[in-house]
Parts: sequence; C-alpha cells; structure tokens
Amino acid sequence: MRINQALRILIQHKKQDDTISPSSYRPVDNETYYTPPTTPILEFDYAITIRLTNTGKDIKIGLATEPPYLSVANIKKQLVPYLDPSVQIVKLIYLGNILTDETKLGPSNQPIIGDKGTVIRVKKGGVIQAMTTKLC
Repeated sequence: MRINQALRILIQHKKQDDTISPSSYRPVDNETYYTPPTTPILEFDYAITIRLTNTGKDIKIGLATEPPYLSVANIKKQLVPYLDPSVQIVKLIYLGNILTDETKLGPSNQPIIGDKGTVIRVKKGGVIQAMTTKLC
C-alpha cells in the first residue's frame, strides 16, 4: 500500500515537472529515506597503505611525522574492524621483513629522532602487507 502511494506521488511530480530530484520527493506517512553522511573523508599528511592478503583490500593509515611514531602493535589494533572475526594472527611485512610489535614506523623523508634501532623508515604511500591466519 505504501509503495503505491509513493509511486502515485512520484508520477504526479513527474507529470508536473519532467525531472524528479531528491528535493522534490516528500516522504509519505512519516517515511524516512537515506541521506548521505556529511562527514569528510579523512586525508593524512603522511599516509601508508596496509594491504590485507586474504581480501586484497587496501586500508590507508596516517603516520606521525615526528615522535612518538606509530608502533606495529597500534597498527594491528586499527586493523581489527577490517578483519574477519575468525582471524587470530596478524603479521605485518615490509620489504620482505616481518615486523615485530615493538617496531615503530617513521617517515622516510625526515631524520629519525630518538631510538633509531626500533624505527623503520617507510616511504609516503608505501605498502605494508598484513598476513592474516585463522586458527582451527
């Protein structure tokens, strides 16, 4: 019944005007319709890409350009919403090296300040593989 009422209103609007726009549509009987979110898309000054190996999906993450740098453990926490709930192990790989949780990621275009032994320099737009494993 509601669909028929909405169609009649749309047809009536169509007869009055050849174009139907979202602003010309009026909800019937407290009906609501989708409105896109108004929040802006996040852009980072220094972003890297995390590529999930099981889905091939790319996730952009912003890196700090000065200390404190982002650690691998923090990146893994940021990946949780994008992972399948059955995934138990996540390993991050950059340039063929498996990164430990204590490793920090810093920008390659600036000198590393602080503990240089645990900071890996990553290029802007660089890709880090996230290898996921499910436990049976």
